[in-house]
Amino acid sequence: MLLPPFYGESMREGSAIKKASIGAIVVLLTLCFTAHAPCQEQEIGIVDMTKVIDLSKQGKKAMEEMAAKLKGAKNDLEKRESEIVNLKGEIEKNAMILSAEALAQKERQYQDKLIDYQRKLEEYQNQLSVKNDEINRRMLSLVNEVVNEIGSEKSLFILEKTASGVLYITDDMDLTEEVIERLNKK
Repeated sequence: MLLPPFYGESMREGSAIKKASIGAIVVLLTLCFTAHAPCQEQEIGIVDMTKVIDLSKQGKKAMEEMAAKLKGAKNDLEKRESEIVNLKGEIEKNAMILSAEALAQKERQYQDKLIDYQRKLEEYQNQLSVKNDEINRRMLSLVNEVVNEIGSEKSLFILEKTASGVLYITDDMDLTEEVIERLNKK
């Protein structure tokens, strides 16, 4: 029986695969039977970042900064919105008595104010986003500094409570209060 020319190549490839598999098994068996160095047990600490930001002096100050910025933007937007609503009401009320030219002018004025309002809203959203990022970076830097100090002093592996998916911790694992105390001293 004649075999196609590629049949022999495939047989050689199968042989190479068998050799590689046997080599892998030998390596695995060698690793299984070699002595392993004992692993050092690592203690774990947990920090609740939300609580740290809510209860620390720096966190409260950062939230006040953000609230002030938000309040200013909200007041300005409410004023602009009120002007737009009043102008729209004026247009609807006087539509029958205004000349076509005067009505068109009021409509343009209304559209301009509406566009200005939308631009200002977007501008405030961008400013608030930048401010929020700045505050988060600053807070994260401060908290990381304190967490690194505690972790180094106590030789702990420290996790963030919500990000790590921790479902249960003991009181001695929770370092949140200690982080807040140290942060308040800075």
